Parts: sequence; structure tokens; C-alpha cells
Amino acid sequence: MATRRSSAKRQRTDEADDKKEKLPYFPSAADFLRDESGYENLTYADLAPDLSTSYVGKFPEPSSAPRPPKQTWPQLPPNKPATDPNDLPLDKGWSILEKDIDNNDIDAQLSRCKERIKENYMPQIFEIRLKGLQETQKQREAMATRNGFKGGDWSILQRVNSLRKIEEELEMEDKHDQLQNVQALLQSYRGGALQWHPGLVTYWHKGTQLCHPRPFYWKEFEVLNAHYGGTSGFWMEGYDVAVRIPRTNFYAEFEFVYDTGASNAVMYQADIDMLERASGTTAPCMGLQNCSGVGGSTTRGIPNVELEFTLLNSTKQRMTKWQKVMVAVFAGYNTWDNYRLDGPWLSFLLYMATAPRHRDLLHVATTKSDLTQRLPAQASLNPVVQPPYAVVPQANPQPPLGPLPGGAVPLQAVETNMPPPAQGVL
Repeated sequence: MATRRSSAKRQRTDEADDKKEKLPYFPSAADFLRDESGYENLTYADLAPDLSTSYVGKFPEPSSAPRPPKQTWPQLPPNKPATDPNDLPLDKGWSILEKDIDNNDIDAQLSRCKERIKENYMPQIFEIRLKGLQETQKQREAMATRNGFKGGDWSILQRVNSLRKIEEELEMEDKHDQLQNVQALLQSYRGGALQWHPGLVTYWHKGTQLCHPRPFYWKEFEVLNAHYGGTSGFWMEGYDVAVRIPRTNFYAEFEFVYDTGASNAVMYQADIDMLERASGTTAPCMGLQNCSGVGGSTTRGIPNVELEFTLLNSTKQRMTKWQKVMVAVFAGYNTWDNYRLDGPWLSFLLYMATAPRHRDLLHVATTKSDLTQRLPAQASLNPVVQPPYAVVPQANPQPPLGPLPGGAVPLQAVETNMPPPAQGVL
């Protein structure tokens, strides 16, 4: 099996100038396994020998922004705290935020909070924060005890807690034959056999782990899913993530709400039923997740399926190639108070902007110059309420992927350029 690693940066040239803008690079398994030109022809026989390979340590995890150095301040006398904002060294960078520490590192945050109280700058603020951190620590300890989890990795504890809630739902009803996968995952996490590695996934079928941690690539998922008949009993662990079923020609236009806070696309079971019946095939299952919304509400055990999205312009031409997307499927129908959410996929493929007083209009384009040319020169007092919507194929032939106005070249939808969403969050 040939191996290669593509360039760590991908570039595109904007029409407005000749400068090359460097974009974030999100690696895929294709970078380690084979030339991407032949990757679409991957078969299970090609993939099987590599499933025993672990990519832990070989795969560059998503990098985080560099943290600033720790702030230190002269300690004030115990009887002379600085409680007036005018007395704070704001000009030297004083802040109540601890930007050099991970917010999830509760032990470090607790220790730092006690330091700040001793320094005596706005101690009343840090005393309140200390109580909140102590309560958070108690909640985490209770969560670990409740889930039979031993260890200090917060990301794994969160995942175990999420899987336990899914398990409770599946014990009452297991329509997708996923209970044995969830129980096997819980056993592996609790026993330390499975760790959480950002950017890597494992595949499971009927409680059996099919591979070691490896980078996610859509073609690999499709090959494994098809090999194991993955309409049920198939689970992908690690990638938390208008619309058509892959490799089908049927499409119908669906209206979506553009939600800047949604980390998953959301559709309803009636939408999926329509697509499956019209295309004569089923959408590949990717497992279940817990979905959290505003106010702390959580819906447990929501199935995820693989679909493909695109966007149509005003002349019904596709602005992007079909983009593979993981979609959370809620029960029921799309109604006036149950909206479809498009998730983050659009912002990773197109330039986007809004304009003052045009609050309900989202401008999208394949190039920066096209976007700026189409933005209104001044605010409108009568905004047009017509947000764009994603679509699925409705008829043969498909809308053409033709040249855009102004000779702009459509931005190719790269299926590995989207970072994974936060686990279990919409």
C-alpha cells in the first residue's frame, strides 16, 4: 500500500489580488495511506491490512492557539485590597482571566484562584470564582463515581458520561442495534483500553472494535460501513459532526436555518424517510449521540447518518460540489417550531458576510472579491428576508456545477477540511 503525506498547508488565490492566503490544514487518512487520486477506488481488501495500524502519535492533533505567559502581581497587604477598578494595573494587562491555563484543568484553576485571592486584587471576584470551581470539582467527582470511571482525563469522563446516558435510552429501545457497541465502548474507556485522541476515530460493529485509532476519512467510513452492512449495528467513535444520500440522483430542496452556534446539521426522520424511499436505498448509519441545546436541555441517543449537502444559487446552479456531512436525525417532522439546522459546513466552504440592517440576509460567495462586490454599499431600511438554504437532489439531471457570475471558479468542497464538532453539542 503506497503511503504519502500531503503538504501541511493548502492555498487558494483570491481574485481581488495575487496574494496567497494560507488556510488551516486538516489531515486525513488519505495523507498516510495512498495517493488521493486513487483513494476513491479504495476497497475493503485494500483497507483491511491497515486496520491493525494505530495512528496515535503519527497523526498531528489539531493545534491550539499559543497561550500567553502567566500574569504575576505584587501582593497587597491583607487589610488593603484593591476593590476599586481604578486601582487595578489594567495598563499592564491585569485581567480576571487566566489565559495561560486550560479552562478544563480544574486543579490548576483552583490553585491559581487561591493565588489571586492572596494577591488581593479584586479578591471578592476570585472568592466567587473559587466557590464555582469547587462546585465544579464536586460535580466531576460525582460524575466519575456515578459512571464507574477512574482516571483524571476530563475528555474521557465526558465521553463516558455521554455514552452512559445513551445506554440508558437504548436499554428501553434499541431500534438501531447499537446497545452492544455502546456497552463495549464503555468497557474499553473504563478499563483504559481506549483513549480519546483528537482527530482519530475507531469503528465498531456489534460490539467488536474493527480497527485501532486512525484519522477519519469519508471513503474509509463508507467502505467499512458497506462491508458490515452498516444500516444498523455500525458505530464510528470519535467524530462528533441540500442533502442527498451518497451516490444517488434524487433530490428535493429543503429549507434550513443557518445557526452560527450549531456544530451539527439537524434534520428529521420524515426527511430521511422521503430520501430513502425516493432513492431506493438507506442512509449509512454513523452511530448515536446526545444533543445539547440552549438552557441545558439534552436529547439522548440521536442517530447520525451520512448525507451530502450542496448550495444552489438563484439560477439553481450548485455553488459547491457535494459535501459529505454527518447529520443528527431527530424524530418527527420539520414544522414551524422544529427547524432544520445546516450546521457549520457552509462556513468551511464559502466566504460569508452579513450587512447592517440586513440581519436576515446572509451573503455567500466562492471568492472574496465576489462577496465584497455583492455587499450593499449602505444599510437598507427594508431588508429582504430570504436566507439561503441547503438542498438535496430532486430530479435527474442534477443542477449543473457551472461558472458563477463574474467568472468566479467554484470552491471545491474538500471532504476533510472541517474540524470535528464538540462532542454531543448542536
